[in-house]
Order: sequence, then structure tokens, then C-alpha cells
Amino acid sequence: MSEQLTAALEVLTSTYQDLDMIAQGLVVDAAEVAQALSSTEVDSAEGVALRVLAKHNLYTAPTRYTPPSEE
Repeated sequence: MSEQLTAALEVLTSTYQDLDMIAQGLVVDAAEVAQALSSTEVDSAEGVALRVLAKHNLYTAPTRYTPPSEE
């Protein structure tokens, strides 16, 4: 886990402020958030923080480009 994501999780799990408002200002890698979320317990403090970060840092997995066929 990167230092950015670790710091963001620490901020979110230790604040009494609105998580959505705080998460909007945190810059994290969306792919890293998605990966961490897949291996975290849903009901844990970290899981809640990751879900809030994922809400504000949408990740779309890359897809393979297939050029149109010339028929």
C-alpha cells in the first residue's frame, strides 16, 4: 500500500468530520483503492474508509481495444 493511501486511510479512520467531505480532498490512486478494497473486511474501519475513497475515485478497469473489422 502506498504512503498516499496509508495516510488517507489514517485521516479517514481518525476523524469525526464528514467522511465524504474529507475524501473529496484526498488524492489517491483509484486502482490501488480498488485493489485494497477487494482484500479488506467490509465492516472494518479500513473497509468503510476505502469504500468512501472508492466513491470519490472511480476506477474503471482497462479493456482491450479491438479495431473494427474491414468487411
